[in-house]
Amino acid sequence: MNEGRLLPKHQPECYACGSDNPAAMPIEYREIGDRVVTDVLFSKTQTGAPGYAHGGSIAAALDDTIGSLLLARLEQAGVTAKLEINYRRPVLIDVPLRIESWIESVEGRKIFTVAELRDADGKLFSDAHGLFILVEADHFPGKVGPAEQWLSQRDGGDPGLRR
Repeated sequence: MNEGRLLPKHQPECYACGSDNPAAMPIEYREIGDRVVTDVLFSKTQTGAPGYAHGGSIAAALDDTIGSLLLARLEQAGVTAKLEINYRRPVLIDVPLRIESWIESVEGRKIFTVAELRDADGKLFSDAHGLFILVEADHFPGKVGPAEQWLSQRDGGDPGLRR
């Protein structure tokens, strides 16, 4: 996937995308218009039933993509309040798929989102409808919140991530 603007990962230890986490998936987030997309390949590290991706890994990838969406589109961190996932068909490991996420509506700090997991032919494997709550930096332990770290990476770190 080379279209759109490459976005930074959340943090090195992130369960879904962290470069320092051996369980993380090899995913990159890209902003394309008003959406954030990622190509994902579930491997044997994310196996549930033999040959299939674990539903929790699918949920983590959908959730993390929406988290990047909030950072990219709203420049704020949000926490998951509700994530309803429809598992429409089994996901084989080692098959390239794409997650596309977008904001459905905003009501103050409440952000209603959608994410879909599809194959190259557009076949829908899973979809998620989420409610995320925007939070300030002091919600998180540490001196700097994840949104500030992420924006710093995007705007000052890798030149390919700058707006």
